[in-house]
Amino acid sequence: MYIDQTDLENRFGAQALVELTNDVRGATVDTEVLEQVITDAQAEVDGYLAVAYDLPLESTPRLVKRLACDICWYMLHQRRPRTPEEVRKAYEDAGKLLEKISTRKVSLGLSPAPAQNPGQAAVLTVADRVFDRDSMKGF
Repeated sequence: MYIDQTDLENRFGAQALVELTNDVRGATVDTEVLEQVITDAQAEVDGYLAVAYDLPLESTPRLVKRLACDICWYMLHQRRPRTPEEVRKAYEDAGKLLEKISTRKVSLGLSPAPAQNPGQAAVLTVADRVFDRDSMKGF
């Protein structure tokens, strides 16, 4: 897992997490809601990273933690009627940066997945035709 509740509390504040996860105005974080959103955010990050890196990552770079937090924060705000513009912008910026990571324009400092070698593509060999116009004359 790239992030957990503590990472989000440190970045955005514990009270904000309570307000975004607890639909009944309780005083604690709804951990079921939070875990689902964290899982969804991680899946989104993995969708980009899997193109350039073998998953699971050997360690979680700070950049991945930050991007996962921004995506999770956006997803938590999507549970409410309005998402603040700065939250939406941070989510879009995270997607753009993840796209650059997936195309290897930005490195995470980890060993990348081996590149596909187009020179080793599958080769199809076809035998000579058994039946053609000349061999079928008279039939």
